[in-house]
Amino acid sequence: MYLIYKDIPIQRTYNIEFLLVECSKLDTKFLDIDPLNLSDFSIDIRYPGDIMVSNERDAILYKELAFNVMHLVQGKISTL
Repeated sequence: MYLIYKDIPIQRTYNIEFLLVECSKLDTKFLDIDPLNLSDFSIDIRYPGDIMVSNERDAILYKELAFNVMHLVQGKISTL
């Protein structure tokens, strides 16, 4: 959302790390985000049967991470 708002063309991807690097080129605050292994988690949820096994604790952790990123982006957009 942040890259789209800034009119930066991006490729369609589930790679959170890649998207954070692209965002950090515009705002270094994105470097403060530790994506853990959210990319793997998001793919595992879409395509069950892969190697990664998810549990409730992981789901809560990644949900909190996603909300933190969302709030960061909303704050950046609302201040522009």
